Amino acid sequence: MPDQIRTGQVIDALLARCRALPGFADPGTCEESDDVLVWDGPEWLPLESNTRGRHLIIGWSGDRGSPSPAADTDWVAGSIARDVRPRDETTRLVCLGTAQWADSPKAARDQALQLVSAVAGICRTDPSLGIDTSATVGGHRTLTYVTGGSLTQSAVQEGFTASQLFTITYKTRV
Repeated sequence: MPDQIRTGQVIDALLARCRALPGFADPGTCEESDDVLVWDGPEWLPLESNTRGRHLIIGWSGDRGSPSPAADTDWVAGSIARDVRPRDETTRLVCLGTAQWADSPKAARDQALQLVSAVAGICRTDPSLGIDTSATVGGHRTLTYVTGGSLTQSAVQEGFTASQLFTITYKTRV
């Protein structure tokens, strides 16, 4: 039976592909380094304001004081097939690329925007993220792409920070 919701698969695939990029790392296996740390949503919360460097958070639920959905999904019933009625699934996954304590506003901003570019490159290179859809009705692929975002910048005592909140949208049939 095919999976009925792909959100978990998409998050796992994005984490694996981002952590495999040169200069990116899993924070659980990384010692002190200049690598971009790729976090699985809530992994970031214990460290949020004390962690210098560049961070990519897949499945961002907002700040601890005002959490928001990390993803939202729409399902639309597809056409009737022999024994099943497939659903078209569209999910918007919230992510955050952040650069903390950089030497200048430009450096922080450029670093945060480069994180979004890296994720967009992954989505363009293989929009299916390698997710097997052979069991779906009609073999519909999962398609991912970056669909929007917003940039925030600030100066703090330790330097400059910039964060690019962005959305990855994926569409598939389940």
